Amino acid sequence: MIRVVCALIEKENQVFVAQRGQYQGAHGQWEFPGGKIDPGETEEDALIREISEELCIEIAVHERLGEVVVKENRLILIGYVCSWVRGSLKLVEHQDSRWVAPSELLLQDLSTPDMPLVARYLALRGIES
Repeated sequence: MIRVVCALIEKENQVFVAQRGQYQGAHGQWEFPGGKIDPGETEEDALIREISEELCIEIAVHERLGEVVVKENRLILIGYVCSWVRGSLKLVEHQDSRWVAPSELLLQDLSTPDMPLVARYLALRGIES
């Protein structure tokens, strides 16, 4: 199975979501950004690298939200709560992005594998879903 990390990036009481670009699978789907873990890389290092490559920003990695097994895609999605440290956001792979209040995450058209991470995130933050 392929191991993939994704970031629930917090900034000013909001969470970042991005819309997949036209050259990505599931074009137009909203997601938490991230990517594959390279051999020899820790989950945290992979996440920092992927966010730097995809969004041109620096993040700090915090709580691990756990894993979601996606059997049909043969991957394991691992979510982390992160915070924006610095940088000017630039969408390299995504076609759109937005910042939403945590309570609005369930209203977004997020990819199916991201939804269990939303529930865990809201529980961690003490927000009813």
